Amino acid sequence: MEAGLPAAGRRARGQHFTAAAAVDLVLALARLRPGLRVLDPAAGAGAFLAGAARRAGALSGACASLTGVEVDPVPAAAARERLAGAGCPVDLRLGDLFDPSVRPGGPFDVVAGNPPYVRQEALSPGRKADLQAEVARALGPGAPRVDGRADLHLYFWFACAPLLAPGGRLALLASSAWLDAAYGESLQRLLLDRFAVEWVVESAAEPWFDAARVRTAAVVARREDDAGARAAARVRFVRFDRPLAELLPLPSPGDPFRRVRAADALVERLQALSPPEGIAVREVPQRDLRSGEGKHRGGKWGVPLRAPDLHDELRRALGPRAVPLGWIADVSFGLKSGADDFFFVRDLGPEDGAPHLRRIRSGDGTEHRVEARFLAPLAFNLMEVDRPLIRPGALPRRVLVLPGTGDLPPHAAAYVAWGEREGRAFHRRSSVRGRPRWYALAPRRAGGVLWAKIQQYRHLAPLNPAGTVASCNFYDVAPRGGRDALLLAAVLNAHPQVLSKHGAGRTRNEGVLKTEVSDASRMWTIDPAGFSPGTAARVRESFASVLARPSGTVPEECEREDRRALDLAVLEGAGLPPARARDLLARLHEEIRGLYVREREMEVRSVARRTRVGPDRTAPTLAAPGTGA
Repeated sequence: MEAGLPAAGRRARGQHFTAAAAVDLVLALARLRPGLRVLDPAAGAGAFLAGAARRAGALSGACASLTGVEVDPVPAAAARERLAGAGCPVDLRLGDLFDPSVRPGGPFDVVAGNPPYVRQEALSPGRKADLQAEVARALGPGAPRVDGRADLHLYFWFACAPLLAPGGRLALLASSAWLDAAYGESLQRLLLDRFAVEWVVESAAEPWFDAARVRTAAVVARREDDAGARAAARVRFVRFDRPLAELLPLPSPGDPFRRVRAADALVERLQALSPPEGIAVREVPQRDLRSGEGKHRGGKWGVPLRAPDLHDELRRALGPRAVPLGWIADVSFGLKSGADDFFFVRDLGPEDGAPHLRRIRSGDGTEHRVEARFLAPLAFNLMEVDRPLIRPGALPRRVLVLPGTGDLPPHAAAYVAWGEREGRAFHRRSSVRGRPRWYALAPRRAGGVLWAKIQQYRHLAPLNPAGTVASCNFYDVAPRGGRDALLLAAVLNAHPQVLSKHGAGRTRNEGVLKTEVSDASRMWTIDPAGFSPGTAARVRESFASVLARPSGTVPEECEREDRRALDLAVLEGAGLPPARARDLLARLHEEIRGLYVREREMEVRSVARRTRVGPDRTAPTLAAPGTGA
């Protein structure tokens, strides 16, 4: 039914319709049964409400009631048509859940749905203020406040929490970014303070709602008013590495409830911690999800989902030698220019007959001339670095560093005048207006190592011996306590760090891994200060070979002798006996090869969906990535 609805405006409203198999799975996790009162707070075309009626019918009954709220009249009309034969009272309300005149009073036994996915940047300050006020009114005094950086869907969790009856379940499907993002702390606190969290389920194989390029996660949490029962609850983190179509068969005319029964059977296996191949389950006590005594300060809920068992085993084996990177180095943002199109330029070479001038291309593609002394090499992003070493002469971009005092020479002055003309007006941007001269950057010397904010197919932490300026696509990593930058870079480029970064970071569209400064600071790394002189020499020797050549993808690097030698030297330097280090290393390489294969398969499926071609046509072009990040 959703396929026939007009696409116009859906993106702005954050409408992404949910696959029927995902609906059946989420409702099975929520233990929906006949006789329950069900609410979908963003009903769309009625997928979850129709799924609730279908599930109740499969269990030889009917829901007590179905209630939905939908702001868009077109899918709301489709939902009414769809639910005409639901077999129970249906209340579909046209309007905004955050309008008190529209929001149902409850209580409900199950609140299930897929709230709209609208990024916080698209919410006006007035809209955010209204949402905060309604959430505060719904939850009452002392409730956690939604983080101001939160996307729209987070407000739905807060608004729905007070609508549940005691023991009722919240079962929402949304982008999984909040599991690890700082803005997700407020939602984590809400769940820990009011619910027994039962399931956190993410698909690494496919998004579970249409036309989206984000990972999706379903959370099922039971309202639990007893603090002791909440702390004792067991949370099951489940990661799907297979598409649901391989696990839940389609209904047939002769068996319309086949998928519902299959979903129940699958949930029984997950509950018993005995999943089918291609699904990983990890059980964590809810008390372990609280970050500290008293106030919850946010945790990385993605780690139990995505980190393999080997991650925890390796961390235990390393013991005190594995420490947060922020303990041994200062991690800080690279250069934020405020106007990259103006300051970050491509060097086209010297001007003919005028070696003191360089030809440059600005961000809009236009060519200019500036005095050569104002251009410095720039490490812009990881795609422009071919190995774990910043070589200033090999970088294609330059940063324009103009003086903050005195008169500009003619070509620099002409370039500034170009940047101030109408249509560009870089000088009027709020990001540069605070400088005495808007065009005068003062980049600091970068740290000895760089860490890329965005990574995908390659694992590189470039050594930066010349202190080359880096953009904010990188973080500066400056070793503390007299630690050697080369040894720290070697450790950060060894493959144990791959497991660490995937535990600390957050996987975005199609396998792209993003680490914020806080993530990079918290991720564990092996402290090279503990290396013996002999081990340090081995690490230097193997790393020198890695620095001397372009780097391949992670699976390719797992086969290179010099990178394997580096991995082994780092693990033995951390105190592991040689036999133990070799065993862990063999399993580590197998694990991270599988990780990247899974990410590539997800990308193939995602691209195939967006381009409406079969995976067989897409796979050949994606199977062998080049030197992308």
